[in-house]
Amino acid sequence: MLRYLISAEAQPGYRLYLVFRDGMEGVAELANHIDFDGTSASLRDFRKFAEVAVDIERDAVVWPCGTSFHAEILYGLVAERASPMP
Repeated sequence: MLRYLISAEAQPGYRLYLVFRDGMEGVAELANHIDFDGTSASLRDFRKFAEVAVDIERDAVVWPCGTSFHAEILYGLVAERASPMP
């Protein structure tokens, strides 16, 4: 299911503030989801992490180094943080 990611803004701590077409918005924490080896190693530098862009065709966030996350995964991370704890 396409989530239609509208925007992504890098925040400190390897977080992205995301907005989806259905009105869902919030922060996805990616520190534990990025493998900082190989092609993703450059993302350790916040300036490189901040180069995030939305790829509308793929419904994903992407970085110039080739790392990407599909909107479905990101939506789940945002929804998880938005859900009240029992």
